[in-house]
Amino acid sequence: MYEVVSRGRSRFGAVPVVGGSGRLGVGSWMRERGQAVVELALVMPILILFAVAIADFGFTFSNYLQLTDAVRIAGRAAAAQGPDSNGDGLDTNACNSAESAAQTAMGSNWSSATGWACTPTTIAGATGTDPAVRITLQYPFSIGLFNVTSYSFSKSVGNLTAVTTERLG
Repeated sequence: MYEVVSRGRSRFGAVPVVGGSGRLGVGSWMRERGQAVVELALVMPILILFAVAIADFGFTFSNYLQLTDAVRIAGRAAAAQGPDSNGDGLDTNACNSAESAAQTAMGSNWSSATGWACTPTTIAGATGTDPAVRITLQYPFSIGLFNVTSYSFSKSVGNLTAVTTERLG
């Protein structure tokens, strides 16, 4: 409660807002409460939009991590098979085991993966060029508000691509 002094000031130096009866009015409290509800109604859709965008980006990033992990595992599986009997190229069993390892690592997302490639290559080593395998895999993504396709301005579509090169042997 405010202490009203004859000079119009309280003992704390501030001028209180008082009604005719010397108390704060109930109407000002209701107006402030209504203002808070209006502010919440204006800000809440923007906050929800940001939360959905962060979650959508998180799902895409999770898919990218799964893709890079699958490519790394496939490269290691192919490298474990070693070069062909001549020692100068890639054994066909190496690519088969790499693809099998990638399928296992991708799980149910393997059906959406595209661009699988297992190609022989060489990399510079301590003794010149060594045989290697290059694994490439792509995974489609889309980032958009609730993945609504009718609003193309709010959607980003593309392919996540992961590539690794592993020395054979």
